[in-house]
Amino acid sequence: MIYDSYDVGLAGEKAVVNWLNQKGWEITRWDTDAPGATDIEARSGNKKLLVQVKSAIYPNQPSSLSEEEERNIKSRATMKDAEAWEARVVLDRSLNPMNIEWRKLN
Repeated sequence: MIYDSYDVGLAGEKAVVNWLNQKGWEITRWDTDAPGATDIEARSGNKKLLVQVKSAIYPNQPSSLSEEEERNIKSRATMKDAEAWEARVVLDRSLNPMNIEWRKLN
């Protein structure tokens, strides 16, 4: 089956949301109508995260954040008193997560 970038982006974001929920994080903001266009915001106790997700179908690898994307998420995180993170998600051909690679940005 062939998926478009919307499907791949949404599947990657769902994988990140599920992972965060399993680790006890509450998702406070996630716009499923615009995958890749918004950040996932999560909270656990007094700690807040802002996560930007990049996704790809194996054997491809997700792209890294551009310098501009990284600068922008760091700025948004600072305004929200949150940690900025990048999550790079590799999906199988059925859009199930195979791996999530995390990188703290600030």
